[in-house]
Amino acid sequence: MIGKMIPEPQNRRADGKLKPLTAVLKFPAASAIFAERVLSRLRASFNRLRPHCRSMSAFRLIAVLLLLQGCAAPQRFWPQKDIAGSETSVPGGGPVVLIASRDTDFKKSVVTKLHEQLAVEGFSQKTIGIKALSNVEASDYGAVVVISPCLAWGLDDDVRTFLARQRTDQNIILLTTSGSGAWLPEKGGKGFDAVSAASEMTDADTVVRKVMTIVHSRVRELK
Repeated sequence: MIGKMIPEPQNRRADGKLKPLTAVLKFPAASAIFAERVLSRLRASFNRLRPHCRSMSAFRLIAVLLLLQGCAAPQRFWPQKDIAGSETSVPGGGPVVLIASRDTDFKKSVVTKLHEQLAVEGFSQKTIGIKALSNVEASDYGAVVVISPCLAWGLDDDVRTFLARQRTDQNIILLTTSGSGAWLPEKGGKGFDAVSAASEMTDADTVVRKVMTIVHSRVRELK
C-alpha cells in the first residue's frame, strides 16, 4: 500500500474543500512530489479529452486507460533492482538453466533455492538481472526462468520485450509475483509456461518445486 488514509474530517482543509490526494495519503516527500505530478497530468488529460467524448461511457473508458498508464509509471521511473549475476557448472557439461530475476527478498530466496536444486539434479546455471535479457536468446539454454513482478496488471516491460523477439519460447518459464499471487500473463498463443506467486517467504519451497517440475519437462523435450 502506497500510503495510509487519514480519516475524515482530516482530509478536508479549513475552508471545507477536499485536500489534494497526496496530502490525504501519508507519502514520503519524494513519492508525494512524483504522485502529485502524475495526478496533475492525469487531470489535465481528462480535461482535454472530455469535450471530445460523445458520451460519458467513452470518457470513462479513456479515463480508465489513462489511469492504468499512471499506475504503470512507477516501473518506468523506479523499477525493482536486478539481482546480482552468478554462474555455476556441473561436471559433465549438463544442460544450462538461465535464471533472470529482479532483486527482492522473496525473489532472492527463490533463486537461492533454485541454485541448490539445480546443482543436486545435475544442471548448470547462469543467473542474470532482467535488464540483461536484452542480449539473451532462449534457444541457447536448456530452460530460461524469468522471475519478475506483475506491474499495473501487466508484465515487466523488459520481460515483454524479451518474449516478443524470441523465435523459440517453449523452454521459457515466467514466474510472476503479485499481491494476490493469482495473476498470470495472457499467453497470446505463445508456448511459455507461467507460474504465479504472492512473494510470501513461506511459499518459496512450493514455488521452486513447481518451477523445477517444468524445467525437467522442458529439458526432456529438447533432448
